[in-house]
Amino acid sequence: MIRKIMVPIFVLLSFLLSGCKSILPQGTEIEKFDAMQVVGFDVSEEDPSQIEVTLITKVDKSSDGGSGVTIKTISESGLTVFEAQRKLRAKEEKITFMGYIDYVLIGEKAAREDFTKYFDYFVRDHETRLSPIVFIVKDGTAKDMITKTSSTKLFITDRISNILNGADLLGNTEKVKIIDAMGMLDNKLAATILPALKCEKPKNQKRTGEMAEKVITAAGFAIINDFKLAGYIDENSALGYSFITNKVSSCPISVKDNTGGYMGLELVSSKTNVEAKFNEDRLEEVTYKTSFTSAVPEQQSRANIYTKDGIDDLCLKQSEYVKSLMEDAISISKENKKDCLGLAGKIQMRYPYKWEKIKDQWNEIYPNLAIHVVVESNIARTYDIVKPNGYWGEN
Repeated sequence: MIRKIMVPIFVLLSFLLSGCKSILPQGTEIEKFDAMQVVGFDVSEEDPSQIEVTLITKVDKSSDGGSGVTIKTISESGLTVFEAQRKLRAKEEKITFMGYIDYVLIGEKAAREDFTKYFDYFVRDHETRLSPIVFIVKDGTAKDMITKTSSTKLFITDRISNILNGADLLGNTEKVKIIDAMGMLDNKLAATILPALKCEKPKNQKRTGEMAEKVITAAGFAIINDFKLAGYIDENSALGYSFITNKVSSCPISVKDNTGGYMGLELVSSKTNVEAKFNEDRLEEVTYKTSFTSAVPEQQSRANIYTKDGIDDLCLKQSEYVKSLMEDAISISKENKKDCLGLAGKIQMRYPYKWEKIKDQWNEIYPNLAIHVVVESNIARTYDIVKPNGYWGEN
């Protein structure tokens, strides 16, 4: 997808220098705009042939002589997103401006019908930017997520921002901007992978003061295949996907030591490479080779496991854990019969001559390709202590 500006500069100058009415947009006072922050697209519940657009923003009541902030949510339907957006503008006192949108939410039903049908307006319209982050709403609608997760104490943008910040700590999601999604959609050899969110009722949470009806949680990654939602890399396998694609910077790893007590391990570095085996020009198998380093921020047992055998045992267990997550993500990708892991790009970069021989058959090769995972790890440090608290053994 490429944005084009088709007005030659000399034509523009001729209009500006003439006495004719300007072709440029006319200025509007900023007070006349409602700068929306989140937009959601859904199949209309009342008429499935139409698209429902939902917008939300915070409104500072001081501009109207009041105090504090309130939340403004509006919805409208149309045969196209453009029509729905124009209907919203026509009935609102202020202009609903989408140039400051931070997040774009697409409901599951809409994404399954035709992702690009609900996506095209946002990449084409001149008012919108290409920097907003796009999400698929798993098991729900964008409207439900927008209308039921905000309060004046915690706005929907705060909730989503917190989830994205957690990606650096958990490795279970990532930021995919509109412009990034455009590039993935243009790639015929790979599926488009977008972060997914869920809208759920809070669990074991006391309701004090003003609180939203539901909360937002990370829900792994959505797989867009042939422009339609085909499935998900679920939240349990999302970390494996992040290891495969080199997008994990840190995460907790919990394994048991040789006494049966849990160890809290912290990933501090990770690298995954791809090696391919060819028989002449035929690709026979691919191996993901991952190496990572962790540290020990927590130990539940009081045993001295910091011996060579103890450390070797922990390294083996954490390697097996990460390997299982990566294999789960690969299985989900192959079930969808489309490269969801960016493997084609890795092979092209490392084996450019061989790739030219197989690229036209990649979509037929991938579902039956043997893909292996090899993981090696080490433990670099134990932070402030060497022996556990309460250890009474010999030094």
